[in-house]
Amino acid sequence: MIPLNPIEQTLKNICEAHPEIYHLHHINEDEFNRVSKDIGLDLKALLKLPFDNDLSEDDFFEYGENVSLLTHARYLPPLIHKHAFFEMVYVREGSCINFLNNREYSLAKGDICIIAPNHSHALYALSDDVNVINIQMRTSTFESAFFDILKDRDILSDFFMHGLHNMSGSSCLTFRTGDDKILYNISEAMFNEVKHNYRYRGKMLDSLLTAFLIHLLREHEKDIVLSPESTGKNDDNLILMLQYIQSNYATLSLTELARFFGYSTRHISRLLKENTGKSYADIIKDLRMKNAARLLTNPSNTISSVMEIVGYTDTSTFYKAFHNYYNDSPANFRSKHVN
Repeated sequence: MIPLNPIEQTLKNICEAHPEIYHLHHINEDEFNRVSKDIGLDLKALLKLPFDNDLSEDDFFEYGENVSLLTHARYLPPLIHKHAFFEMVYVREGSCINFLNNREYSLAKGDICIIAPNHSHALYALSDDVNVINIQMRTSTFESAFFDILKDRDILSDFFMHGLHNMSGSSCLTFRTGDDKILYNISEAMFNEVKHNYRYRGKMLDSLLTAFLIHLLREHEKDIVLSPESTGKNDDNLILMLQYIQSNYATLSLTELARFFGYSTRHISRLLKENTGKSYADIIKDLRMKNAARLLTNPSNTISSVMEIVGYTDTSTFYKAFHNYYNDSPANFRSKHVN
């Protein structure tokens, strides 16, 4: 257990003396100032908080850097805020409560919650045993790292993108990583860079972030849950189902998929639509067309072989589908994308 620092000890004393403060959910700036006045202590100055309900990237990150790390102060009132960049909340020890879009849910040891930009959230960590870190990332940095890793796994990329950016849906993704030492050690290395301000710190933080995300997706792709808004919509087999579609899209029918997982076609259709924003037919079309485009960039692949690989048996049907998707013929597309 990491000892409380002086600020955290002060906050703990306030929490014990004024527990009513911590019964307020989603404390905004006005409420925060009122609480400070009631207890006779300028909490904003004490905590050095740049209180802003809409933090921009330029106001937050060091010039030329894309990644920032903070340890969340224990016993801090749940301060509601939002920002124009991505954030990962990583619970390294203990547990806490996460408020997101007027909902709340628990995060346990090993949980990593990725929160999309422009969503109101706050954290509630009231225990000496908690160790929570916040990893903030410029939007372009996160998306280039996270989605480049998934560039050959189109359906999972769509699933993650939908989960993170669907304003009426979850707006976050939570990975249950348990006692993963590698993730812990990478986060320690990131903190070490920040603490010592080594040369090329920004470049190293970018590299460590990529390593963190690669390990997260490689080892915990199946350990993901959506935030509470999706309760009843998610399914334990969802990631397996997406992986199965990714591997078998060329010949897989909705009926065969439903039979394999023991569901009705109606249930699977609803599940896919709610979690990817696309129908089964659109998912299959996207997979076929994106893979056809990738295969066409290799001049050793004939157009007829590409057509067969992605699941078409009729040349005219393939040409029509490709033209509708890319507004170009397979031959012209190839000529533009092969050096």
